[in-house]
Amino acid sequence: YGTTVDVGAFDFKNIFEGKNFFNGFSGIPKIFTIIPLIGLFALVLLLTILIPTELGAVASNIKNEPIVMFLWGMLGVFLIVPLAVMLVISIIGIALIPIEILAIFLTSLIGYIAVAIIIGKKLLRALNNDDPSIILSAILGVLILWLIGLIPIFGSIVKVIVWIIGFGA
Repeated sequence: YGTTVDVGAFDFKNIFEGKNFFNGFSGIPKIFTIIPLIGLFALVLLLTILIPTELGAVASNIKNEPIVMFLWGMLGVFLIVPLAVMLVISIIGIALIPIEILAIFLTSLIGYIAVAIIIGKKLLRALNNDDPSIILSAILGVLILWLIGLIPIFGSIVKVIVWIIGFGA
């Protein structure tokens, strides 16, 4: 009736030993981790040029009340799924789900940039720059957050906290 084709099973042992793909090559080349950073820099430049006063207002809200912004962010994160479920239940709301996703993305991005502005301004003021520009502060803050994110566990925790605070602002 035909020939039998034997397909090798997926070997989990090789994954745990670091022999994932391509004869022992494991992981993504480090150059590909820089590409999202370049895209984030482009978004930071775009938003700091288009809405600098709004970013400054969000940054001042975060600076003045970080705990409150964190709590609002936690509430917002917990309400993402129930809102999506309510939109799915209503037939008309299904068309609004992409708008919800876009709003979540933009809110998180603006808040993340605002936290980066605070970090960048603190560092530039420590280096005796009394009135740092918002663009330089944002880019420096994003770079610092990216470098902190490279630390295995601590970096991920810091990035999640920053995203939640930014989402709450």
